[in-house]
Amino acid sequence: MFIPGCEGVESCIMRRGETKVVHIQFMPYRPVEAVTSIVHVEVGWFIFPVTLNEPNACLHSLPCPLAPYTNYEYVFNITIDESSRTFSGKIKWELTDEDGEDLACVEFAGGIS
Repeated sequence: MFIPGCEGVESCIMRRGETKVVHIQFMPYRPVEAVTSIVHVEVGWFIFPVTLNEPNACLHSLPCPLAPYTNYEYVFNITIDESSRTFSGKIKWELTDEDGEDLACVEFAGGIS
C-alpha cells in the first residue's frame, strides 16, 4: 500500500478538506468478477465503518473481471469531508471479491486532524 504524503511517517494524518490517493497492489489467485472496497476505523475498542462514495472498485479503478496471478493496482481518491470528526487510530482497508473473500487487506495507523 502507498499513500503519497504519508511516506516514512508512523501515522498517516489527513486533514479535513484534503484529498489523498490510496494505492493498493494485489494479485488474485483465481478469476474475480467483482471487487468491493471496505474501510473500517478502529479507535480504542470501537470499530466504525467508513462509507465510501463508490465501494465498487470495478467502476473506477480495476478492469473487472480480473485474471488470476496477474498484478493489479487499486487506486482510490479519498476526500476528507470538512465535517468529519477528528480521530487517531487504526485504519483497515479491504478489497473483497464477489464471495466476500479478501483479495487484499491492509492496516495502518492514521487519522483526521
